[in-house]
Amino acid sequence: MPNDRLGRPVRALHPRRTAPIADKGTIISIVSWLLLAIVVCILIARFAVKLSLKTKRRKFGLDDLFIALSALFSVGQTIAVSIEAMEVLGQHSLGLDSHQTIIYQKVRLKQFFKQPTLTSD
Repeated sequence: MPNDRLGRPVRALHPRRTAPIADKGTIISIVSWLLLAIVVCILIARFAVKLSLKTKRRKFGLDDLFIALSALFSVGQTIAVSIEAMEVLGQHSLGLDSHQTIIYQKVRLKQFFKQPTLTSD
């Protein structure tokens, strides 16, 4: 075993072990739910500020409706991502059983219909 400059034995470095697929699914699920919680907190803060104003702008408008609708779609997207992450993440589509294939197809179909949009205030 080789020694360092001070004469101590030096151990060989071992390559890092990659996280198993289940761990990656858990990480994706946690991040998704965390971001959804941030969205809900910001939405509550926006509506609270809007209700606290003492001007004519206090009433809810079309922009508020679309923000609330996008938050609802975000909840659906987070649920779909969590289900997909726990059931089929990291597996080849040919290796899935029929139950996992149906879950994969439902999530992909839901994500297809939820197209990203650009909004401005």
